[in-house]
Amino acid sequence: MTTTPLAEPRLKIAIVITELSRGGAEKVGTKLALGLSRREHQVTAISLKQRPEAPRDSLVLELEQAGIELHFLDQKRGWKALGAVVPIRRLAIAERFDIVQTLLHHAGILGTIGARLAGITNIVQGIRVSDPRSSVQRIDRLMSIAAKRVVCVSESVRQLAEQTGIPSRKLQTILNGVDFPEAIPAIDRTSLPLPVDAPFLLSIGRLEPQKGFAQFLPHLQGVFAQHSNLHWLVAGVGPDQAALAAQAAELGIGARVHFLGFRADTFPLIAASEMLVLPSIYEGMPNVVLETIAAGKALVATQTDGIGEIFTGHPYGCEQVAKSHAEMVPKITKLLSDEPLRNAIGTANQLHARERFTWERMVDEYEQIYREITAPKR
Repeated sequence: MTTTPLAEPRLKIAIVITELSRGGAEKVGTKLALGLSRREHQVTAISLKQRPEAPRDSLVLELEQAGIELHFLDQKRGWKALGAVVPIRRLAIAERFDIVQTLLHHAGILGTIGARLAGITNIVQGIRVSDPRSSVQRIDRLMSIAAKRVVCVSESVRQLAEQTGIPSRKLQTILNGVDFPEAIPAIDRTSLPLPVDAPFLLSIGRLEPQKGFAQFLPHLQGVFAQHSNLHWLVAGVGPDQAALAAQAAELGIGARVHFLGFRADTFPLIAASEMLVLPSIYEGMPNVVLETIAAGKALVATQTDGIGEIFTGHPYGCEQVAKSHAEMVPKITKLLSDEPLRNAIGTANQLHARERFTWERMVDEYEQIYREITAPKR
């Protein structure tokens, strides 16, 4: 899609993000940078962590192909992480950014401090998830003092931010966009660790407590009991993998639960699955759900932050959102037993995604904020 440049002056925008490996917030940061660059703004992307290795560097390659300036700070652990403030401040002074946009919690801390030490006041803070930890909420509130605006990924995240003390006048909700693949290549079933004709449920996400996999596993037994040839594939990496594998083995379902590690081919995996399952305990606006509905597939997800908003006005929202891990079981088994219903939901999902979750709309809304806070005072 060709974007006509705005008549207004182009802006120098820094996007500070924790890392640029493949992930939901990282995809949003990449698409925001690309969209702003196409509108002739000068965009610099700053990653606190080092450059990801192949094959997890696809977002970096996109940015490089578009000619966007990239900086990787190789952030240290613990208190040494504060050292990243120095290169951020140095870059901000040298480039004289009009806007510093932070994404993710650690980037919000270090990016805000570095920008303020450089004398930059047009800071836009991004809150991507409804993190229940009071320590995280306190730091987000503290960083918001220096921000002109705080962009939340969903209305539920915005409400929590307001409850923690961030002024409502600073808060704004901007929903994510999603890619719409023209055609999804068929996956090589022989590459998967299950019989080539076996149906499977799919989950995608980091293997950590937030994603709720440990709470979901005991309930998965009930699904497996009704579908004897069904498997569960989990794509993602994280610190809980060994514990989850041990838990599955202890429950007697270890042979039907498979951890794939990092996968770049998420759309082919989604298309080959019976449905996506997302048992998260808390979220913001999960990109994997947006990717699933964009691919025209059904899903069952727990009713965490942002999930209800995705399905607002959707004719099949109730079939896909569960109030608890236990309630996921009957919803999953119903969809597994009714292929016409799954297909109807998939078609409705894709139409819903095209109406509400475009990258162009997302970039429009961010750009409008940047224009407002850089406009000359009258």
